Amino acid sequence: MGDVIEAKALLDEALELRLRGVERLVSRPLSVLAENWNGAGPEWMKPEIRAKLSKWLSVFKPAFFVHDQDFSDSDGSFFGYNSANDRLEDNCLIIADAKYAFYDPRRYLARRAAPVVADVVRVASWPAWWQAHEKARAKARAAKQKEEQ
Repeated sequence: MGDVIEAKALLDEALELRLRGVERLVSRPLSVLAENWNGAGPEWMKPEIRAKLSKWLSVFKPAFFVHDQDFSDSDGSFFGYNSANDRLEDNCLIIADAKYAFYDPRRYLARRAAPVVADVVRVASWPAWWQAHEKARAKARAAKQKEEQ
């Protein structure tokens, strides 16, 4: 779980980069965005491994931030899952182009890394997508029961 200051910085950077899907995050409380943000990697991964991944892939941090928000909004569908992962890849490519000039080799390394990162996420993150959906459903049920009492 990230902190509010980091969430604000990542939201600002994602807005500045005009990442896909970021506009819907503006109206959310920063505390919610911070709660949903866990860095690169799923929640079940050991925190020290997730921290290393986040460091190695730090250029893509704003894309992972938007992706974590996508997962918190999971509807449990394959369409939503594929859309979130496609958006992650697109956002990584946007970042690669924005951060590095056309003559900088890092631009092309980042562009080559983007689809690999997205493919790993596509292969490994379905359980996290479904878990987020189930968590949201349980929260909605609890709110409905509380309302009915």
